[in-house]
Amino acid sequence: MSYPTGRLTSAFRLILPLLVIVSVQIAQAAFNPPVIVRVVPSGGERIYFIDRGMDANIKIGDVLDVFRQIQRRTSSGEVKSQRIQMGTMEITASEAGVSLGRFIQDPAIKGNLLIRMKLPVKGDLVLPELKIDSSVLFDAGAATLQLQVSARNWTRSSSSSAPSVRQN
Repeated sequence: MSYPTGRLTSAFRLILPLLVIVSVQIAQAAFNPPVIVRVVPSGGERIYFIDRGMDANIKIGDVLDVFRQIQRRTSSGEVKSQRIQMGTMEITASEAGVSLGRFIQDPAIKGNLLIRMKLPVKGDLVLPELKIDSSVLFDAGAATLQLQVSARNWTRSSSSSAPSVRQN
């Protein structure tokens, strides 16, 4: 069996590193959520700095979920990643590149033995809450999507926390 030589292999040698670089960049860009970058005690409270702000559409008054990502070993020795919700973060200030928030602890976290530090720390994830009103998606008692939903965009209504439907 002979292997191709010459121009084909030299072209392959040039393209392969480019493919590797592109695939690494795509993998890194896949999911890069906002995180807590600094915690500052202020009186009896703490101020939490988040690495995104107005540039990521985070506004004053927004409520975001706070998650701690932990690594744990299963009985087979495999390492699995798990996210545990710590509570919510109410945004008190926001500008390009940074926002500040106030943490509201989830009462269920107090009994969670997987979490030692019950307050957010540097590196914890801050993600938007997702609330979907099922009456927008489904008819009463039906298990299939409404036909008009498939051809429309979701937007968040400024007057309520439930999403509204807007046509393209």
